[in-house]
Amino acid sequence: MRDKDLHAVYRSATGTVTAAAANYAAAAEQGLAHALLGEDFEAGAVTRKQMITLYDDRMAHPKGPARHIYDAIRARAPYDRCPSCGHRDARTLDHVLPKTKFPALAVTPLNLVPACHECNKRKGNQIAASAETAAVHPYYDRFDTDRWLHAAVEPDRPPAIRFFVEAPQHWAAADQARARHHFDGFGLGVLYAAQAAQELANLEYRLGRLAAAGGVDGVRDFLQENADSCRHARLNSWQTAMYVALSESDWFCDGGFNLG
Repeated sequence: MRDKDLHAVYRSATGTVTAAAANYAAAAEQGLAHALLGEDFEAGAVTRKQMITLYDDRMAHPKGPARHIYDAIRARAPYDRCPSCGHRDARTLDHVLPKTKFPALAVTPLNLVPACHECNKRKGNQIAASAETAAVHPYYDRFDTDRWLHAAVEPDRPPAIRFFVEAPQHWAAADQARARHHFDGFGLGVLYAAQAAQELANLEYRLGRLAAAGGVDGVRDFLQENADSCRHARLNSWQTAMYVALSESDWFCDGGFNLG
C-alpha cells in the first residue's frame, strides 16, 4: 500500500483478524459457526468499509495483488463445480459469514468457499437463525458420507424425475433439517429435474437398442451400472439419485423410457 498511514492501520488489526479466524475455525469445527455474533468480529481499528474494500479491491479484483489467493481457493472446488449445487461452474467465492456483518472474517480463507453466481446470489448476506437453517459448510460438514438425495420416476409421457431429500434416521434432527433447507434454499429440485429431463432425452435411443437386444433386464443392468459409476464419483449427485431411481422403476425399464 502506498498510503503508509492506512498500511499501519491494517497492520494494527493483524492480531484481531488472526484471533477472529481461529475463533471462527473452532466454532465451524463444532458446527456452531451460525451461533457466532457479528459484534464479536469487528477488525479493531479497521472499519467495516475498509475490510470490505480490502477484500473487494485487493483480493477479489482481477488485478488485485492478492488475487492469486482468491483463485487458489476457487480452484479447490471439486471438478470446478459449485459445492452448493454440485452442478454449475464455481466462478466466485462466497463468504459463509457475510463480510458486511463479520468484517474481521472478510479475507479469512476458511470463511471463503467456491460458489457459482446463482448460489452466491441465493445465499446473499443471510445469517442462519438456527442450527436447522445453517448453510452446509463444504470444509467442515460431512454430508456426503451417507446418501440423503433421492429421486422418484414420474410415469408420465414424457417421463419425469422428481428429486427429494430423505436424510438417514441416524443423523441428528438438526442435520436432517439442514439437508432439506439446503435443497430448498438453493432450488435444487427444479435445477436437477431440468438436467434429468435432458439426460432422459439422451438415453431414449440407447435404452431402446438395449431393450431390443436384452429386454427389461438389459435396460436395468445398464441403468444399475450407471448408478454404481455415479455413486462412486459422488454419492449425492443428481445423476446418482436419478440412475438409482431409474434402475429401480419397473415401469421405466419396461418401455417407460420412450418419450413419445
